[in-house]
Amino acid sequence: MVNPFRWEHVLIPVLPDICEGYLEAPVPFLIGIPKDYKENKEFFNIVWSRDTLIVVLDEGKVYFHGPDPKSLKNSPLPKLKGLKEQIAKGYKAFESETELRYSPSEKQIKAIRSIQQAIEKSFNKLLLNQVNKANYKELLNESTKELNIDAAKKLLKKVSHNSDIEFLEKFCETQMLAGYIKEKYENKATS
Repeated sequence: MVNPFRWEHVLIPVLPDICEGYLEAPVPFLIGIPKDYKENKEFFNIVWSRDTLIVVLDEGKVYFHGPDPKSLKNSPLPKLKGLKEQIAKGYKAFESETELRYSPSEKQIKAIRSIQQAIEKSFNKLLLNQVNKANYKELLNESTKELNIDAAKKLLKKVSHNSDIEFLEKFCETQMLAGYIKEKYENKATS
């Protein structure tokens, strides 16, 4: 779903009960938990040591947990020229499901692809075209090959709509963008 970016941290599509310790990992993670996990009551009573966003797909609800739940609630969301409304259409393929499925139907696979394409198209238009045109030596520290976050923010501010600047500034701080730029830089350097 985040193509052409890659999630650089822990990703567990369905967490087995015996691995519940992963929920307290001190690193960013995306973990899927089955609907019947400990009847969900205990799960929501966990005292999270850091900001944690819980998305309950069956209910279409988002819960904020952690030392300062307000920090997550105030996180900027991208407008990206109506991306949210575009991808909402694709989610209709999942609304009629009444039971937990580990394998998507053909209709859902098509919906997932259309959602992914909408996300990729938005990011290409508003962000990656500029990153790809940029001088990678200005975006990466020459010695450490770390992303120069200030340079990336400056580049994106030039081309962003005001409503997206706050989101894109946060996005510049992610490992996903740093990984993308580093990979592109290495490809340019070897060609």
